[in-house]
This record gives sequence, structure tokens and C-alpha cells, in this order.
Amino acid sequence: MITCAWAVVCSQSIRNQETNNLSLIEILDRLIVPHPPTLQEKPQFFSFNYEVVVSWEMGKDDGKKPDKFRVGILDPSGEILLQGEEELEVRDIGKYVTAIQFNGLPITEPGLYKFRLEVPTSTDGGEWEEVKVVSLPVIYNSSPETE
Repeated sequence: MITCAWAVVCSQSIRNQETNNLSLIEILDRLIVPHPPTLQEKPQFFSFNYEVVVSWEMGKDDGKKPDKFRVGILDPSGEILLQGEEELEVRDIGKYVTAIQFNGLPITEPGLYKFRLEVPTSTDGGEWEEVKVVSLPVIYNSSPETE
């Protein structure tokens, strides 16, 4: 069975080719964005590069080796803003790391945005189970030069 050991949002991840160690650069504990003009359509797309890095652990082989997982981005009201499936290459018992790269975040309002990770519970992919949620507070910058 596969479990999610941890997941983080960061600017970049780097895998050392010699040691296979992973470096996480600038782990994001909050995101400060300019306050949008009041008449703009929602969501506003805030462009910046970041990754959601996920560590998976494959335990005892019970025949359930998912070949994909799903990541969804939810706004503070719980609305799904983006959702997509990613390939998951699990071969044997052990640890696996996946990095999903993004080039921006749709912003509807300030508050707690969530990155929800799910794996399929059936082989047809019809049912999904939440395995981890990573939160990212989004704060509007209220300085005069951004208004």
C-alpha cells in the first residue's frame, strides 16, 4: 500500500545525482501578493514558479500500486480552482519523490489555499482517497504602491 509521508510547496527541488539526496529551496510558508484592483475578474492568476514536492512510501505489496495521483488546488471557500492527474512510478517497496511544477496560482481571495493530494482507490480511477493536504496562506500586500 502507498502512503504520502510528506508534501511541501517550495520554489525548487534539486536531486543530487551522486547521492540521490533531495534539496528543497525556499519552502513557502505564505504567499504575499499585490492587492488586485476591485473590478478585476476572479480568479486572478498570480504568476510565479513553484513546485509541490511529495514523498511517497510503498509498504508491503498488497497488489495496490497506483500508477497515478491527483492534485487539486482549493481556494479558501473550498472551490476547486485547478485539478489534474500526474503519473506515479512505483515499482517496489521503498520511497519515491514526485515534484509537480506550476507557473502560477489562481487567486480568488486572501486566505488559506490548499493543495489536496489523492490516490485512486479502484483500478478504474473512479474513486479517490485524500492522502495529504498542504496549506498555503495567501495574503494581500496592502502597501500604497501596490494599490
